[in-house]
Amino acid sequence: MKICHMTSTHREKDQRIFEKECVSLAKRGYEVYLVEQGITEDAKGVHILGTGETKKGRYYRLLARPVNVWRIARRIDADLYHFHDMELLPYGNLLKMCGKKVIFDCHEDFASRFARSDAILAPGCVKKLLQILYQWYEYHSVRKYDAVISVTPHICRRLKRMNPETYMITNYPLSDAEEWNREEQKDSPENAIVYAGQIDDTYRLTFITEAIQEIPDIRFRICGHERKEGDIDAIKAVDRNHKAEFAGRRPFMEIPAFLKTGCMAIVLTSYCENSGWKAGNIGSNKLFEAMLCGLPVICTDYDYFKRIVEQNRCGLCINPYKKSELINAVTYLLEHPGEAREMGKRGKRLIERKYNWKTQEQVLFHIYERMAASVKEEEDLNCSHR
Repeated sequence: MKICHMTSTHREKDQRIFEKECVSLAKRGYEVYLVEQGITEDAKGVHILGTGETKKGRYYRLLARPVNVWRIARRIDADLYHFHDMELLPYGNLLKMCGKKVIFDCHEDFASRFARSDAILAPGCVKKLLQILYQWYEYHSVRKYDAVISVTPHICRRLKRMNPETYMITNYPLSDAEEWNREEQKDSPENAIVYAGQIDDTYRLTFITEAIQEIPDIRFRICGHERKEGDIDAIKAVDRNHKAEFAGRRPFMEIPAFLKTGCMAIVLTSYCENSGWKAGNIGSNKLFEAMLCGLPVICTDYDYFKRIVEQNRCGLCINPYKKSELINAVTYLLEHPGEAREMGKRGKRLIERKYNWKTQEQVLFHIYERMAASVKEEEDLNCSHR
């Protein structure tokens, strides 16, 4: 079965889309194409077809690049199309009209983005109207698709009301990859909190930097790209004791080496609709990747995180708005290095045993095997009618 993954907003060789889903499907024996921004190449058994541009800006993201992705994807004439962005919903509908199998991979609660987006320069009432219109369009699109995938329970529940063929495939890490299991010599200073991900205050980076100013002998090492201009300046503005270090954006496979330079990892996120408020979102790479590196984690006190982190004693869960809780958590891990190491070991074992990509890969294969059987049935039916 020839399959085509499509994304217009994600960066080249995105972890979930390329490293996990596409590479797993190629190893399974499918003919896999990926249409994305950037260059055309073959990598790890996947035929990548780039749009040839990596321009930024709302016009390209919302209008121009989705059209470019659609033009390339339809020429592939795949049996099944698997797309990853809300901007591609209209093209998913066109593909269904052409008789193709279509999967929508909904990485986040896209409807909530209208209410919280600072990219939409409009009053709150206009954003709410846009959110309602998107929800209406999403419902009438999603119900037609052959399958829907999302990353966390509360989004899956919402999508299942639109389409019963909804599955959860979350972002557990590639636990068997060499890069995640290689022992690294930690760089100085060892007393460092590490964070790898987008530089965006959704992740409370300014709050963290300000909170740790009075904790002696601790650094805050940040790896990632700035979501919008000014995010790094906001962190530097509160960093009066020069605690923060910026490592820049790193390729996916260099993230383990970066994380292992710290003695603890931090994964704080604001309570918001996309996270299910206090329920939490287990679609985040950050928590599980830090655990796989053998680090104790300080994370948001989401219900899901508490079940994983607190119940298995591999880190500390705190309120992401209370500085006292953050200071106490960092101080505890610094003053109890033996317990911190044991937390890290327990977390690594937990990922290797339970929260890893191999478990999610099986769900992906199940969906695709159902689709392949359906395609074969339709081909047999067409042959019998000739």
